[in-house]
Amino acid sequence: MKYYYCAQEVEPQLGKLPDDLAIKILSFLDASSLLCQLRLNRSFHRIASDNTLWKSLCRHLWKDKVHVSRQAQALVTSNAMAAYRMAIEDAHTRDYITPEELCYDPETCQYTIWSIRFKEAAGPDWTSSDPWWNHDRCRKIVFLPDGRVRMYVPRSINSTEGNDSHDSTNNPLTPNNENDTADGVGGVALEGMEPADFNVETRHVHPGWELNGQLNEPPNVMTWRFITDPLDLPEGPVGSYIRLKVAGRDVPTYCCRRSPTGNWGFVMESCWGVCASFELPPRPRSTHHRRRRRRLRRAHNGAGNEIYLQVEVDDSSEDDATVSASQVGRMNRGRRDRNDWGGVRNEDLLVTETSFNVTISLQWREAFLYNVGEDTLPEGPNALSEFQRVYENTMAER
Repeated sequence: MKYYYCAQEVEPQLGKLPDDLAIKILSFLDASSLLCQLRLNRSFHRIASDNTLWKSLCRHLWKDKVHVSRQAQALVTSNAMAAYRMAIEDAHTRDYITPEELCYDPETCQYTIWSIRFKEAAGPDWTSSDPWWNHDRCRKIVFLPDGRVRMYVPRSINSTEGNDSHDSTNNPLTPNNENDTADGVGGVALEGMEPADFNVETRHVHPGWELNGQLNEPPNVMTWRFITDPLDLPEGPVGSYIRLKVAGRDVPTYCCRRSPTGNWGFVMESCWGVCASFELPPRPRSTHHRRRRRRLRRAHNGAGNEIYLQVEVDDSSEDDATVSASQVGRMNRGRRDRNDWGGVRNEDLLVTETSFNVTISLQWREAFLYNVGEDTLPEGPNALSEFQRVYENTMAER
């Protein structure tokens, strides 16, 4: 059997095949295998570079992605191979969001609809009225190009699911009472108020909601704007940070990044809230007297295997968390063991607090300023000195 001479022997035969038949044969290959064919010989290179093959691969790759580079989509007709490469590079290297990816067009009812919920760190005053914490769908909001933020209510859902009419505040960013506060530094509440193929438009909407949703005015005026140099976070390009203003007050900055689930969507989070450009996974229901949380613990097991642990957490304290050896699932070089009890799905990464990057310990200064009643959070090179001034005055008054 002369496998070594396979390419040389096939070359004359490949030239005799009609191009459409050769392309049909190569269409069964994935992208990495198709790239290998480019290096075999000229005939393989010519056929494996066919735009039809790579356009099909783009369609297959992009069909379940939330945000695909607009430049890549514009390039797919003329050079699908380059578009395929560009889309992957963009998704893995760019964490900032563009205005087109962020905003929603009320005239065409297209572009991004955001799911938003509170983190556990916000405290019960805020989470008690949050639909997600009550095992309902997350609230939906949209960012309008003129800087306004609106509540999005899908009419196609014939229930209160996704509708905030049952919520006493109908506002995703304010607590139940105007005098309530979010948990502050160290969890201590501080005083103060509180399918055209690659058409991006069809990829940024929730199926069935495109023409049925309505935009509601929130009880308190909400606006948004980009900032580049917040108080507690490093400076970044435009699109790295979103500053929301609710009822005339700045709330802690939302930091933008790509979703850890690998769907090429965006996640924006502050110390108290998180929103995503796709449907966030529901809060799991517990039928046991001890809450169960799946948490990713990366550890070395032998040859650097990743170990997924299921942690049982008592409602009263997380210090008593115990791990059962029988519930340990193993992951060897990215492939789950078939005997694994279930592992951790990508969607589960956005359920537990361990999935998030922005915490109170990182954003405590902005949280402090909000809880002591500051209407405007400082930004830019003088932000730290402004914080020191407010902090010293507040401590002196106490």
